[in-house]
Amino acid sequence: MADTQKLKDLLDAEYTWPSHYTFKFVVKEEHIELFKETVDHDNFMERPSRTGKYVSMTFKKMMNSSEEVILLYESVSTVPGIISL
Repeated sequence: MADTQKLKDLLDAEYTWPSHYTFKFVVKEEHIELFKETVDHDNFMERPSRTGKYVSMTFKKMMNSSEEVILLYESVSTVPGIISL
């Protein structure tokens, strides 16, 4: 809970809501579809790793508040092996 509040405070200090927010994740190749379903977004910049085991996923999304950003991070945390950047 303390980490969530710290993130919220940092987001609120850096952004004026609503605002476009850039999300970056590293996802295992076999979980790309689950990730895309979880995020419910359709404009990704995808970059595979050298070995092809992972894919870097970057996208911008209009967010209405820091709480909305945190909720998206929490929802993707259910994707196995995901790394949030």
